Amino acid sequence: MELQDFAPIFGEPTRVEWVNRGSLSLHQFLFHVYTPSPSQLRFLVTDFHSNTWESTKSAFQLEDMRDDIGIGGAFSEFVDYIVASMKFGDVRLCMEGQSGKDGAACVKLIAQKSKGMPVFSISLTKLIDSAASEAMATMSLGLFNSLKEKECSLVKEQEHSLQLATMISTEKEKNENIQTQLGQYRKKQKLQNMNASNSPDKSAVHNIGSTKTTNRVVPAHRRAKTRGALLQDSEDDNEQERSLQSTFEEKEKKEGLLNTDTLAIVDRLQKSPDKSVHDIGSTKITNHVVPTHRRARTRGALLQDNEDDDGR
Repeated sequence: MELQDFAPIFGEPTRVEWVNRGSLSLHQFLFHVYTPSPSQLRFLVTDFHSNTWESTKSAFQLEDMRDDIGIGGAFSEFVDYIVASMKFGDVRLCMEGQSGKDGAACVKLIAQKSKGMPVFSISLTKLIDSAASEAMATMSLGLFNSLKEKECSLVKEQEHSLQLATMISTEKEKNENIQTQLGQYRKKQKLQNMNASNSPDKSAVHNIGSTKTTNRVVPAHRRAKTRGALLQDSEDDNEQERSLQSTFEEKEKKEGLLNTDTLAIVDRLQKSPDKSVHDIGSTKITNHVVPTHRRARTRGALLQDNEDDDGR
C-alpha cells in the first residue's frame, strides 16, 4: 500500500501507561492515523480534554524508521505493517511526568503487530490552545465521515441482502411451481399407464397371448394340406388343394361304401336267429381303420345288436 491509498484509522490504545502521574486524572484516549498529504502520515492522540499529541512523518522519515526497526522489503510492505499493527496489533500509549497542571511531559505511541514481531515507537508532541482544538476537530470530523461511510456501506449491504433474499424467494417459488407441475405430470402419467394397462384391447391381446392351445392331433391329410401351403408357391396351392380334395373325396366314398357294407352285415346278423353273439364278435370285417366320426355310428349299431340279443 502506498501513502496515497492510505485509509484513515481510528482506534483506542490497548493499554495506557502514565508514569509519575501524581494526582492528575486519566481519561479515555483515542488515536487517529491519516494522511494530511500524499507524502505524509500523521499520528494523533487525544482524550478530548487537556491531553492532545501528534506526530507527522514524511515518506523519508518513514524510510529511516523502517531501517531502524529492521523491516526489509518494499516501502509499501512497511506501510502495510503499520496498518496491521494499528488495526489489529498491540497499541500502547506510554506517558511520563507532568506538564503543567493537566498533561504529561513525554508521550510515546508503541505498536506491535503480534508477539515476536518488530516493534515501532513514535514520539508525540503536545498540542495546546488552537492547535489542540483543531486536532480534536479533525479527529471528530474524521470519525463522522468514517461512520457515514460505514453507514452507507451497511445500507448497500442491506439492499444487496434484500435483493438476494428476493431472488432466493422468487427462485424458491419457481422451484415449488416446478415441483408441483412435476408431481401433477407424474400423477397424470401414472393414470395414463393404469388406463392403458386396464384397456380392453390390451386385455384381449393379453388373453389371446395367454390362451393355451389344445394338443389336438391334426389328421394326416390336413397336415399335408398345411405343409403344402407352407412349402409350395401360391400358384401351385390351388392345384395341390384340388388334388388333395379329390383324394379326400375318394377316401370318403370308400369309407362310405365300407360303412354301408358294415351296416349291411350287422343288419343281417340282427335278422339271423342262428347267429350268436360269439359269432358276431368273431366275424372278420376288414383291417381298415374306421375314421373317428364313423366309429361312433358303428359302435352304436353293435351296442344295439347286443341289446337285441339280450332281449331274445
